[in-house]
Amino acid sequence: MQRSLQRVTVSALALCAGCHAGHGQDLSVQQLSEVVAREQGSLDQCYQGALDKTPYDHEFQIQATLHIRKDGSVAKVGLNQAGLRGIGPCVENAIRSWKFPPAPEETRASLPIIFRPKVERQLPPDLKLPPGFKVVQPPQ
Repeated sequence: MQRSLQRVTVSALALCAGCHAGHGQDLSVQQLSEVVAREQGSLDQCYQGALDKTPYDHEFQIQATLHIRKDGSVAKVGLNQAGLRGIGPCVENAIRSWKFPPAPEETRASLPIIFRPKVERQLPPDLKLPPGFKVVQPPQ
């Protein structure tokens, strides 16, 4: 009987489609989205670290409010969170390290961040493939 192993992995989704930024000479939603997409991996580490301490299998959202200086550095991060205990300080530190493009004016943006557990199936470690065979697509 073949059995499949499952493990919980992290998928931190930082969605900037709902970003709110001011109007005028501050950063555009597109500029904000590009940085969020590039930096999203830094949030995965926070999620995994919190999961290692407190297993949690529900999706949850943190609302982050960012104050971005003209030079693109993050001056302040405010978090409104529920869900996984202890994740907030790591998320705040990760976002503070993000670098945005410079803009003529400071930017204030609201960013929803969704953390979603993802279950991946793994092949049994003792599975032997016949000679010449290889796995081209992991099982879904």
